[in-house]
Amino acid sequence: MAPEHSLWFLHAALSAASEPVTIVALGPLTNIAGLIRLAPELCAERVSRVVWMGGSGWAGGNYSPWAEANAAYDPEAAHIVLSSGLDITMYGLDAYLKVDFSAEELVECGAGLRQAGTVVAHPGRPAWCQLATRLLLRDMAHFEMETAQIGDAGAVAMLVCEEAVTTRLMHVGVELQGARTRGTVSYTHLRAHETPEHLVCRLLLEKKKKEGRVNTIYM
Repeated sequence: MAPEHSLWFLHAALSAASEPVTIVALGPLTNIAGLIRLAPELCAERVSRVVWMGGSGWAGGNYSPWAEANAAYDPEAAHIVLSSGLDITMYGLDAYLKVDFSAEELVECGAGLRQAGTVVAHPGRPAWCQLATRLLLRDMAHFEMETAQIGDAGAVAMLVCEEAVTTRLMHVGVELQGARTRGTVSYTHLRAHETPEHLVCRLLLEKKKKEGRVNTIYM
């Protein structure tokens, strides 16, 4: 463990980096938001991308019916990072819940071979593969689940196997005020010709139109 505060550790790591780095955040974005506030120019220069396991646009929440936990624990931090202008890839709960495996698939992937009701080491799989898949089998047995998700590891796997992932440019917002919806992350599709800035303009104009303050929208 680093003896100094995490912000200074991150600051030192970025300052010493010889090329831009990718930050993989698997929890609330408190430290990343603090780093952006502490050294915005350094982040803009040295952070090539932030990959965040957080948020949920369509799958509901695991902290509340609407909010995913990593967003809900510090919504202000999520807002700071998502509105920072950095290149951000979200591995949200929507994707998290889709990457699941059955017991049979885990055995085939490397958990081992079933013999007389037990699982023994698979001779053709590396040790890390056997460990990961057997841990998932343990979770399935402990929590009595029919399938198991790879969880936060999916955000890392996405970087290793980017060809297996489909992404879409979207506008993302974080609810900071609602008594029951605080921490909710919302996604909005971009039209083919839009940038996120165009989208914000369109949403504002459409809101005004509904209020009777704008008669026509030109985009």
